[in-house]
Amino acid sequence: MLRTIAPLCALLICSVAEAQVPAAPETKSVPREALNTRASPLNQSCGSMAGKQNAKSGFYWVTLDDEHQVLMYCNNDTTFDNLKGGWTLVWSNLRGGRGKLVSDLHWGASIETLPRYRGAMITQASQDLQSFEVFTGLRWWRRIIDAGKRREMAYVWAHNYGDLNQVDRQAGCQFDLVPTDGWMITFKQASCKGIAGTTELPELFTNQGGNRWSTIDQDNDKYPGSCASLYGGGAPWWYHSCWSGSISGGGELADGGQSNGAYWKGMASKWGEADGTGAGNGWLYIR
Repeated sequence: MLRTIAPLCALLICSVAEAQVPAAPETKSVPREALNTRASPLNQSCGSMAGKQNAKSGFYWVTLDDEHQVLMYCNNDTTFDNLKGGWTLVWSNLRGGRGKLVSDLHWGASIETLPRYRGAMITQASQDLQSFEVFTGLRWWRRIIDAGKRREMAYVWAHNYGDLNQVDRQAGCQFDLVPTDGWMITFKQASCKGIAGTTELPELFTNQGGNRWSTIDQDNDKYPGSCASLYGGGAPWWYHSCWSGSISGGGELADGGQSNGAYWKGMASKWGEADGTGAGNGWLYIR
């Protein structure tokens, strides 16, 4: 029998163990109106909806493998490389706040964890991406891109809260993950381009390619010390030296909290601005 995961808990982080729920009845921590049913889940990712004219963005039940059926957010609005939608949200970070999902996350958890959510209780399927955060272990990223076969990533960034239709920057790129080499991330630079008028690529695409995944207990960066421990708020990332352009920024305790958010570029200790600098809100999708 599939294990079902309730990913949205009221003002709490949902761990895999805490989030298990019986098949019925649904608990209040589960969105009551997912856009499909547990009986008819998507297979492995949101990718099957790519290019479908009437596909809606929102939460869907997804069967990741024979044992894990989870709720994941599918973006069916963003177009990259002439194909709309089919994006699975695997990581997001909102500016400000404490108790971030990836703070002091160890290597094993950063690879194996099923989607973990942090945010206020949502009583129905929601498109309010500013109401919750998510982190998904890299093992599941691998399964999602293997299923979709496109190996594409989209990074969407906004300098502050507000109208979700008014994000400041977004870009896409072909990428890959190499589990046998420290979960190294690579980007096909010729494929990287801005979306919807964005001209400047994020540092994730331009500077992080070829870096291995690092955590507080497994240091693979190119800095003399541990970037995750010293400067990244304990968050895992493909650090070089150190976190410039990271979706986790400097973490929740650094710089008086003013680098606590997602970065498009740089590591300036300030809240996000429309020019792409500072700590803002960020969403990473893959397909």
